[in-house]
Amino acid sequence: EQLVEAARDIRTLTRHLLAQGVDAGPLTAMVSALNDALTQRVIQLAQRRRDLAGAWCWLALGSEGRMEQTLVTDQDNALIMEGDRSAFLAFADQVNRDLDACGFPLCKGDIMARNPRWCLTPAEWRRVFDDWIRNNDPQALLHAAIFFDFRPLAGETRLAGELRSFVLGETRGNRAFCRALAQASRETRPPLGLLVLVLGGCGGGNGHDRRQRERRGASEHPGSGHGTHSASKEPPAPT
Repeated sequence: EQLVEAARDIRTLTRHLLAQGVDAGPLTAMVSALNDALTQRVIQLAQRRRDLAGAWCWLALGSEGRMEQTLVTDQDNALIMEGDRSAFLAFADQVNRDLDACGFPLCKGDIMARNPRWCLTPAEWRRVFDDWIRNNDPQALLHAAIFFDFRPLAGETRLAGELRSFVLGETRGNRAFCRALAQASRETRPPLGLLVLVLGGCGGGNGHDRRQRERRGASEHPGSGHGTHSASKEPPAPT
């Protein structure tokens, strides 16, 4: 109940600051930091109720991964795990349901850690990203880009760091992927976390300028969430 009240206070504070005309950049950074703290507490409490054997890392995705949240958006998260998948899925389901109770709605596209598609081992995540990187279809890349903004939120951050290094290594110099990604970015507002590094390595321009444009968009559309996918479309399943 205390966490539910805290989440409500964060939303109230956000509305007040928006009404006062606070710049989007400082506002989203502050709100994201508060949401991070709340989510980390939810994860901590859920972990205490579970016997998790093996390393794991909870990933924030989309606007949460970019630390660009304003008003409440639905959940976008995933899990890197090493161990009994069923135990981690039960843990993730608890976290997702508790976050929903705090006012962070379940993702209609099911981009959540409790979905077996997005609760994977490090090797499985590498295969998924490798498939996305090698897929030149702009729409598929657009969907996959949700995950390019991943950020470790809890657990062993080295797992996220190793995955990030793999993704950057695979995209560096991949001209076909860069062309498709640039085309997709022209058709919609691009995610600006890891994807900025990828586009920057492909000659995609100044990442700081793109981030400023995105933040201005956040102030114009404070309820926006994923930014790059709709509820009716889901990234392809890993193979």
